[in-house]
Amino acid sequence: MNASIDVAIQLEEMFDQPFSSPVEVMEGAEEVRDAEPTPDDPDPESGDEHVVHVLTRAGFTVHPTARAPFKAVSEDDERRRDFMPMLTGHSQFTRSAEKRARIMSSLGEVTQTRSVYFTEGQSKREAVEGTALVSCEELAGIDDPDEIRDLIRDRSQEPTEA
Repeated sequence: MNASIDVAIQLEEMFDQPFSSPVEVMEGAEEVRDAEPTPDDPDPESGDEHVVHVLTRAGFTVHPTARAPFKAVSEDDERRRDFMPMLTGHSQFTRSAEKRARIMSSLGEVTQTRSVYFTEGQSKREAVEGTALVSCEELAGIDDPDEIRDLIRDRSQEPTEA
């Protein structure tokens, strides 16, 4: 996935022409929300419920995903201009989790989203290639929704224009 982005950037530079454009991850979401009957999001996995609860408390609508390298897409309920939709992952921080965080960073570049990976246990790192790493213990200790947003914003890297 990273190679595809790198190749697109090199081609754009070589030919002085755009070869890629951002994908709006939430494009069409309003039509789905307004559909009758409104389709239900998949249920979060049982181990992810506490992360969903904390993000919901912080003012995000969390849309769990199925068959994706991330667990959910979270959107800011207030649609603040400075806080874009967010790809969300959660697990123990293993090599596999680190790989998922890298993939989420690459997807964030293409979809113009922020990404955050919630870890069980502490990690010595604060980010993986632009994906914020936040421990669930750290998350549980924060009551202020703005503080949660600030933590994610500070640790994540803004995606660049694709």
